[in-house]
Amino acid sequence: MPVRNPMSRLISFRLSESEFQALQSVCDAQEARSLSDFVRTTVRWIAYNPAQLPSPSNGTSPAEGRLSRSGGATAAGLRNRVRTAGRQVSPKNS
Repeated sequence: MPVRNPMSRLISFRLSESEFQALQSVCDAQEARSLSDFVRTTVRWIAYNPAQLPSPSNGTSPAEGRLSRSGGATAAGLRNRVRTAGRQVSPKNS
């Protein structure tokens, strides 16, 4: 049976060790099937719900604005942002 919507695109980016550990912790807490599945689900939620993203008021990019409002690029700040996004896309909440 052919796949109806094949996943043929790849996105690659680097994380620091603390960012990776924070992301892995949230993924585990959300009981996601895998880190890849968790990130894919989160990115898809963001792509299909752009109106719910905060817009920056200080001329920074949306991602920079969200990081600065959530505690900066610290592991704790990242963990809080990912945890919030995880709750919003969690299969438990669907």
